[in-house]
Amino acid sequence: MRPEYELILLCSRLRPAPEAVCRIHHLIGDVLDWHCVIEMALAHKVAPLLYKNLNSLHEPGLPEEWMEILRKYYERNARRNIYLTAQLLLVLEALRAEQIPVIPYKGAVLAALAYGDVTLREFDDLDFMVPHKYVARAHRRLIADGFKTEHSLDATPLTALPVPGQYSFQKDGGHCNIEFHTELTLRYYPRPLDIAGLISRSIPVPLGGSLVPSLSPESLLMVLAVHGSKHFWDRLNWICDFAELLKLETGVQWEQALEQAQRFGCERMVLLGSALAKELLNVELPDPIAARLNEIPQVRSLSQRLASKLFSDTPTVPGLAERFFIRVQLSQSLGQGLRYCYKLVKMPTEEDLEWAPWAKNAAPLYRLLRPLRLLRKYGTGLFQRRTADRLP
Repeated sequence: MRPEYELILLCSRLRPAPEAVCRIHHLIGDVLDWHCVIEMALAHKVAPLLYKNLNSLHEPGLPEEWMEILRKYYERNARRNIYLTAQLLLVLEALRAEQIPVIPYKGAVLAALAYGDVTLREFDDLDFMVPHKYVARAHRRLIADGFKTEHSLDATPLTALPVPGQYSFQKDGGHCNIEFHTELTLRYYPRPLDIAGLISRSIPVPLGGSLVPSLSPESLLMVLAVHGSKHFWDRLNWICDFAELLKLETGVQWEQALEQAQRFGCERMVLLGSALAKELLNVELPDPIAARLNEIPQVRSLSQRLASKLFSDTPTVPGLAERFFIRVQLSQSLGQGLRYCYKLVKMPTEEDLEWAPWAKNAAPLYRLLRPLRLLRKYGTGLFQRRTADRLP
């Protein structure tokens, strides 16, 4: 591994171990391509952690001009996160006043739970889970509070409308973006998610001088694992989030976490996230997860393959064949994997609607067109395609 990539991995932790700190000092003493370090940290959204850990070293060998770039980025991210946290508290208060069961996840709440500091994680929007039947009520309240959206939920019954990938709302010229996710929009779960049940098992997390509800660590591990697996864990910050949750000292029920993930058909996704945290960030896995991981060696093999691609000098997009085989590998059986892939292929998304707007009134036609769009976007995998530039 290039020393620049190793430095990023060692600094992508809330509290690097003493041996990691010694290695960081050693790497800083070498000749590093700092342009590469900053570029990769920004692309993988771990620049706040990188700045925190480097700044705490007081190492004279750190280049001042690059540290200044990191400092400015860290402060800008901190201001944005504090603003979004304030918006989250306002939205929660408004929805509670309407007696709408809702729970924030990812974003500021995940930063507070996993890192204890909202400034150490990058996020661009606020995500909420809400049972689908409450979406129209939540929509009315947000519109009354000055949010804008492209979704029209007032004139037509909710059951008669197509379900989007998420219900999005914007305010303050697009600086505040909110997404509502329901059991129908969260499509990448092999089995429908029980959002009401997740809300009933929520825990309070201190945030902005208040206690806000958060998914329990057991539920959050599953949710993050599905999200990371959806994107084939191609960004380091998702692995960092997972790793910090694995290190929580709040008495996480690991057997319950695995049982819940198995119930929703995503146990192997949780195991893959755990294997990547071990592989890349040297996290000591809880005994139940480590034991289960040893029983499914193909998950560990898959984690090594994905880890090796994370810092590739020529990152490529997985083709359709590779995407298919990975999703089947992450399913609990071959039959479940085939059904899961079939469900994903036949479900039109907003991207499909944009690609072929002329077929908007012919839903069955979209199911035929979607595989063609996926083939055009990802290819078969016989010819590698470079990933898009992810730098901000």
